[in-house]
Amino acid sequence: MFLIKLITKSWKWLGEDTNHNAAMVIVTGVALILAFPYFSRQINNVQIQIDSLQESIEGLYGNFVQETYCSELKDSFGTNDRGQKVVYISLEHKPIPNSVSVWEGIVNVPPIYFKVDGQVVEIETHWSPEILDQCGDAGIGAFTILYIPETKE
Repeated sequence: MFLIKLITKSWKWLGEDTNHNAAMVIVTGVALILAFPYFSRQINNVQIQIDSLQESIEGLYGNFVQETYCSELKDSFGTNDRGQKVVYISLEHKPIPNSVSVWEGIVNVPPIYFKVDGQVVEIETHWSPEILDQCGDAGIGAFTILYIPETKE
């Protein structure tokens, strides 16, 4: 309000009723110019935090190991204590708990259908060993396991 009174005393043409919009535009422009350094610092802080988050995510995904198994699993089939057909896969490294993701062909296997014990993953499956002969570029017949190892060599 003080700024409007000051402007209207300095410039008589702003005191007219029809020119109040012009005064508001000038006051708004001055306020934006004064606030710009504050907002640019805030925007810069947000950008730095986004960059830091991006680096963290890239670092996390850089730690994942992907192992794909196919026909070498023919002798790894068995039955679990509930009578379900399972395949046992030995991983190269011991995974960090809850970092394991299992793919049966192109389908992600929910965690309730596999369990990890040390370096061995036990996966409930409807596949038979014969389907492993059909491993191909389409991913049919292949088991893919993605995990973060406890120690990466």
